Amino acid sequence: MSAPGNENRLGAYIRRRALTELHDLDASTGAAGALDLWVNVSPHEIDASFVAGVLDDLTACGVAPDRLTLEITERVAFRTIDPGIELIDELSSHGIHIAVDDFGTGFTSLTQLRTLPLARIKIDRSFLADIVGESASRVRPLIAGIVQIGRLLELEVVTEGIETQEQLDAVRELGADLAQGHLFSLAAFQTRA
Repeated sequence: MSAPGNENRLGAYIRRRALTELHDLDASTGAAGALDLWVNVSPHEIDASFVAGVLDDLTACGVAPDRLTLEITERVAFRTIDPGIELIDELSSHGIHIAVDDFGTGFTSLTQLRTLPLARIKIDRSFLADIVGESASRVRPLIAGIVQIGRLLELEVVTEGIETQEQLDAVRELGADLAQGHLFSLAAFQTRA
């Protein structure tokens, strides 16, 4: 287990590196703004200096805030600690998108889902593993319900963990906005992307 201070430094390094690579990719391809960046955030990173650090990184790397999505888990997004919620509000007020990662695996308060300035929810991959096959009749209605909640709250719905064409076809049929997973690409550095 790593110490929170180390997680903060590592998270800041990864965020800055990813923003730098996005900027460099824009410059080398001439396709500025064609891609957005999604970065996971550790619960330990969210402290009083987090927002300033993110904004400094965006400025230093020349990336517009609306191209950045910060992925936070339900545990972080829906904790009742006011400072965490205030930081989410502040990030959103600067145009940074907030996505709830691993949606459906925690204890989500629908009131908080309605009131937090979220842009996206990411349906956890554990649901997608069973979207085709024997368990599909139990999993598909759950995913359809999450998609419908997303629609009603004007949130983009992302499915993660898509590994087969059959899974992709199923989430398309259910109306998910975006899909992510190994079907499209393994994780890669800029030099291999």
